[in-house]
Amino acid sequence: MVVLADVLKVLKVLRRLASTEGKLGVTLRQQILEHAFVLSNLAEIMDDNGNSHELKQLAAEILKNLAMDRNTSADIGHIRVIISSLMRAFLSQDPSSSTNSNHLLWKNAGQALAMLAMESRDNCLVMLMEQGYVFIRQLTTMMQDDRFKCIAASLLWNMCEHAQSELSNSDLKELSYILRETRDRKTANLSVNCNPGLLEGEPTCSFHIVFQILTSIHICALNIDSIVLEGIMDAEGAELEVLIGLSSQICQVIPEDFAREVEHGQIKEKFIKRLVEVLNAHMKPSAHCPRIRRVIVQHAIYLMEFNSRYANDFHKCWMVEALSMVERTPSRAENYRLFSGDTGLMEHNTPLTALVARAKELMGREWVRGISSVT
Repeated sequence: MVVLADVLKVLKVLRRLASTEGKLGVTLRQQILEHAFVLSNLAEIMDDNGNSHELKQLAAEILKNLAMDRNTSADIGHIRVIISSLMRAFLSQDPSSSTNSNHLLWKNAGQALAMLAMESRDNCLVMLMEQGYVFIRQLTTMMQDDRFKCIAASLLWNMCEHAQSELSNSDLKELSYILRETRDRKTANLSVNCNPGLLEGEPTCSFHIVFQILTSIHICALNIDSIVLEGIMDAEGAELEVLIGLSSQICQVIPEDFAREVEHGQIKEKFIKRLVEVLNAHMKPSAHCPRIRRVIVQHAIYLMEFNSRYANDFHKCWMVEALSMVERTPSRAENYRLFSGDTGLMEHNTPLTALVARAKELMGREWVRGISSVT
């Protein structure tokens, strides 16, 4: 007979091995998966309603770490019950629960889903099609609460990037709602508690969804005091990366809605200026936010591809000079989506240099067109 205490001991050892960083961690995770029953046993633990939250949160954390490998992520996705049980734990639990194991289960389940969604169209589709959930709507609702925002933003980013063709009209309306909700928020809801972290799932800058972490216009318009302004404008690293990434994908998926909100909210100039400022501030990539320059350049491309006149706005903010600096300071770190220690994982297919070249090409076209129209 299997004793609960023994199972907990095994899971804790497995968690320690699976969370090892660097090349050793990559090797250990591969060796763990050589045991044919590991994933099925973890699936059974997650799916059994009779198991304790402690058992499930350990299993979810192990799954999150194993999913850092692209091939393993695909293998986990093939076991549908794993994604089903992770979604149930993430969407049905109350992360504000006073029980530590309850909170850890919610947090680890959300992080595991975010990791599984990264670079995997198949896993994103499984999540979208899971019975009993309206996933995009639920994630959109979670974006309005600082306790859930970072993980929800990461999941929405991946849904837009990898499952765009499967998003329904109602899903697109929910994404548009994120933009409108940001603009329509009232000052009465404001409070700030910054704690950067892409998948950490802890509260970050309170209330500010996508645009409000990137621009200051909302703050000025609503007469928020300077302390709050400084807190938002000081936000850096992974938090900025995930929100710019989501903003970029919303721009790509529903460009008309995105442009309308930017124009109607009268934030275009300050939004573009903020993107260029963040780009200039991150000339030295880090493992903490290896994609921040990439998502900014990609965002600029999406804006200019939708409406070439955005190129003039970027020119006014010295974007060409910022792009040239990115060209002169390449880093291998920017080839990867995430890091385990100093080891890069999930390499991008398109190098950043190619994106920079595309952005400069788009800006050059509009600049020449503008000169021609003057002459």
